[in-house]
Amino acid sequence: MTLLDILNHFRRPKELIELTPEDLERKMKENPRCILIDVRTSLEYQSGHINGAKSYPLINPSRFTRDYKPDQAIILVCRSGHRSLAAARVFIKHNYKQLFHLKGGMKAWLKAGKLIKK
Repeated sequence: MTLLDILNHFRRPKELIELTPEDLERKMKENPRCILIDVRTSLEYQSGHINGAKSYPLINPSRFTRDYKPDQAIILVCRSGHRSLAAARVFIKHNYKQLFHLKGGMKAWLKAGKLIKK
């Protein structure tokens, strides 16, 4: 793997739709079947996460596609938005079409004054 390959993991894929904290809340209300995946470490997740988020640390990306089908809507969350971009590439590689991520991650969520669950 080259440095360029590594850097490409953190570029936003064109298939990925960015959501603001308000967009994420609206999306979850409109489609309660959306899967909200937090790709931060287990420790980060335990320190506070969005209600309903499932913990799938980026260090184990094979779990992503094993547990969900390509036709499901997936919303990805991390601390600042970078790891969710890398996680999106795993889903895209396996033909997932309904991919979203929280732009700015949990930092943006907290800055918007949104609640977290511990």
